[in-house]
Amino acid sequence: MGNAVYGQGRGGQPRAVNAGGRSALTTAQPADDQAITLRINGLANVAPTTFVAVFNLLQVGTTPETTTSLMRERIRAFTRSLAGLGIDSTRLRLDVISFVPRFELQAEKRVFSKRFNEVPTGYELQQTLSVLYHNDALAPAILRSAALAEITDLVKVDVSIADPLKPAEQLREQCLLALKARERAYVAAGFRLDTLLHRPTESSATAYPVSRYASYQAAARPSLEAGRSLLGGQPTVTEAPQTTAYYYNPVAPDQYDVVINPTVTGPVIQYSYSLTVQYVPRPARRAPKKYLLLNSAGETHPLELAP
Repeated sequence: MGNAVYGQGRGGQPRAVNAGGRSALTTAQPADDQAITLRINGLANVAPTTFVAVFNLLQVGTTPETTTSLMRERIRAFTRSLAGLGIDSTRLRLDVISFVPRFELQAEKRVFSKRFNEVPTGYELQQTLSVLYHNDALAPAILRSAALAEITDLVKVDVSIADPLKPAEQLREQCLLALKARERAYVAAGFRLDTLLHRPTESSATAYPVSRYASYQAAARPSLEAGRSLLGGQPTVTEAPQTTAYYYNPVAPDQYDVVINPTVTGPVIQYSYSLTVQYVPRPARRAPKKYLLLNSAGETHPLELAP
């Protein structure tokens, strides 16, 4: 047990910052009581190969020239430091968010009244800088380089892999093999699945690390009994603030039949796949309808209709 579970026991629930990354697998319902439903759920954990760290930069100055000049110096210092890590300027992308003046109120003195006017006192420039790298071990060095350049707002880190379709196809193939093995087990138990209609349905989802972080607060409070005995009453206690801790909480593999790369030691991209097959009885064949033609003499003749 860890502190996340400890905080849960104290009444707090570990919560996901964004539950949208949770794999939502479709649950199929059998058509009737005679149907047999087989369901295979698969999960693949794939280590990312490409990382994009996004930093937010905020610069203020007294004039537009001063503001932009200070911003350029910070970016140049960051770029020079990244070059020492093997990250050249072609892997950087700068995006201008806003460039607006700052205002303050200035009183306008009059004889019988006083008015306040907004006057510009400076300028605020906001930009985001994206850094592309391929080795996750460079992350601490990139953060140090950013801090030395007075860039301390890391917005997020996006991850990806070179061929995102390949893990999904591998997972699908493994789930199909697991379904075939399940079918053989049912046939060995005496079920005739080959005489039934097969109705397959499938669904998939992908969970990226940015949506799989959770938070908790775990703090052990001291007992107040000792204070009551020493002071002879209710002691006054100033509680220290509890720190909110965050941790990576991947999709758990307990609801899956097939798991590729089950050991997770860091943030990964998680592919979920669900395959559901219903085996239902074939509808009974109806006898073809026969039509008779009645002529004016009251005689009937079979009428053949083209298919």
